[in-house]
Amino acid sequence: MLSLKLYTKIALLSLLPLTSLKGQEILHQDIVYLPESGIDFSSLISKFKGRVIYLDIWATWCMPCRKELTLKQDIKAFADFARKNNVVVLYICCDKNGNMWKNFIETNEMYGYHILANQQINNTLHTTFSVQRGSHGKRKLQRAFFLPRHIIIDQSGTVRDSSAQRQGTALVYRQIEEILKN
Repeated sequence: MLSLKLYTKIALLSLLPLTSLKGQEILHQDIVYLPESGIDFSSLISKFKGRVIYLDIWATWCMPCRKELTLKQDIKAFADFARKNNVVVLYICCDKNGNMWKNFIETNEMYGYHILANQQINNTLHTTFSVQRGSHGKRKLQRAFFLPRHIIIDQSGTVRDSSAQRQGTALVYRQIEEILKN
């Protein structure tokens, strides 16, 4: 009887990070949909304060994104690594179609937290993480936000790499392990 109580407590404790995210929708124990209405980028990131965050910014219409996210073996291995190290894998989708978004996530078993970017989040992504594009002649420099985009944020909320590699690469594992050591 005592061991059953202990297992119950452990199971409940493992859900604590999820309980602080009000309004979430859980369709699979490892796929969590966050409510997008009324939240800005800073508030979203602050929900995970104290944990390393790996952001994967994508869209269903982005072919390079789709190619990366269908590498199920890499995605699953990275999700396992993240779970073992208390790292948040946060997917931000820049789509307008919520049905296509959820179907793609579930079909490809993209374990982690998911949010469909609202206008506030989109604006922050574009103003904060856009890159300068060169000019030719009299054409002005332009800023562009490219997908897919991967960002690593440390436990204090500081962006450590705004152009990280995709999930499953040796460099991403090393970067996160280094952050976790400090």
